[in-house]
Amino acid sequence: MFRLAFAVLVIATGFAASVSAQSRIDRYEEARIPTARGLSDEERSRLATYDYAKCVWKAKEWRVDEALATYWHPEKDEKTIMRLVESRCLSSGELTMSQGLFRGAFYLLAAHKRMADDDFDFAPYAVPDWQALMDSAEHANPASLPLLLFGSCVLRQGTSAVRDFVNSEVASSEEKAAIGEIAPSLSGCIPAGAEVKFSRSALKALLAENLYRETLMARAGALPAAVPGN
Repeated sequence: MFRLAFAVLVIATGFAASVSAQSRIDRYEEARIPTARGLSDEERSRLATYDYAKCVWKAKEWRVDEALATYWHPEKDEKTIMRLVESRCLSSGELTMSQGLFRGAFYLLAAHKRMADDDFDFAPYAVPDWQALMDSAEHANPASLPLLLFGSCVLRQGTSAVRDFVNSEVASSEEKAAIGEIAPSLSGCIPAGAEVKFSRSALKALLAENLYRETLMARAGALPAAVPGN
């Protein structure tokens, strides 16, 4: 079995913020826990995490770029995640989230902000050599390899469906419809004998990372062409 397992990150507001810091909070549109009826606790958490990530993006975009480029290791790269913590982006109280889903929110944002006009079809391309790419990285979690391979497979089964899913609003009806589109391709991308368990938010974060990384490769002409018959 392989699954996403992340350490928990707890962020609390800094109540001793100065007046100048408070004015910056207003600029960054800090995150709030959604109160709309009909939302599950998981959906409220996902929306708050995504809003928090949007605020951090505005405050520390250069730090976000560092995190996006990293083949993240939950122990060795904890500093990378902690540099993204910004208490001024939380309106009040405390927000608890997994480090991995927090990081995944930035891949979603990157897809929305930087790749909205990209329309690459990944079906004609071979899967990147993720092992070699991770071996050349400063830190890489070996447990990420099967997840990246799984994401690459799903991306090639239906690029447009994955793009619709990644670009759909969190906890929206469009998101529910989009995951229905990609569902048929998921089972064909699971290694024989393996059992996979993903929450919707974990699956979306995973596919957003694949879409982001492989779009950059496609832009640079760094994706190998698929070999006929393979």
